[in-house]
Amino acid sequence: MGDPRKPKKKYAPPRHPWNKTRIDEERIIVREYGLAKKQEIYKANFLLKRYTDAAKQIIRSGETEQAKKEAEEIVAKLKKQGLLTEEQGVEDILRLTATKFLDRRLQTIVFRKGLALTANQARQLIVHGHILVDEKKIDAPGHLVTREEEKQIAYKENSTFASEAHPERIKKTQKEKQQTPEIIQEAPAPEVKA
Repeated sequence: MGDPRKPKKKYAPPRHPWNKTRIDEERIIVREYGLAKKQEIYKANFLLKRYTDAAKQIIRSGETEQAKKEAEEIVAKLKKQGLLTEEQGVEDILRLTATKFLDRRLQTIVFRKGLALTANQARQLIVHGHILVDEKKIDAPGHLVTREEEKQIAYKENSTFASEAHPERIKKTQKEKQQTPEIIQEAPAPEVKA
């Protein structure tokens, strides 16, 4: 019959559904990151809220031994995920934004590494199993990539995209050639006789 427990909530929808400024901002984010649904933005906001609430609780509790231990754990976790740099601490968690979490998604990193031409194509490559992370197939575009995993993202060996002769890879090299500015030498101006 299955487990009677309900799965935990992974996101919280907006309180007011028809806020024009929020809808316009979300539309830009969806286009930029190639998201399938706005729920992915809500998931990033939910994660951000969890970490900022935890950071506020740690800061409020003061200099107790338990607070220091919790602060070290949460900061180490966020550094491992690539959301904080080595010099940052608990106070810097309050400066994080939801786009930082979207930047750490597998789909975004595949696109920014140049393995796909667009963010939507990156999503398709991941879902269809063309991308390996640390030699494991991950078919979830929303997977948060750690710093160690980021270095080990590549095409699957037997994937058609692994070949340099794949039409999409050729399009990529042609696109790169078009973007590099060529030095145009000006022809000498004709002499004008007076």
